[in-house]
Amino acid sequence: MVDLGNDTSTRLKAMIQQFNNKSWQHRCRVIMYHIKRQ
Repeated sequence: MVDLGNDTSTRLKAMIQQFNNKSWQHRCRVIMYHIKRQ
């Protein structure tokens, strides 16, 4: 039970990290897009 819980929390952390990375990359693209338009 403890191992399954640890595995789940590790997967959740990995998913959150991936989501944060994607949203950060998206923000950078939006910022660059606006800079290029000016």
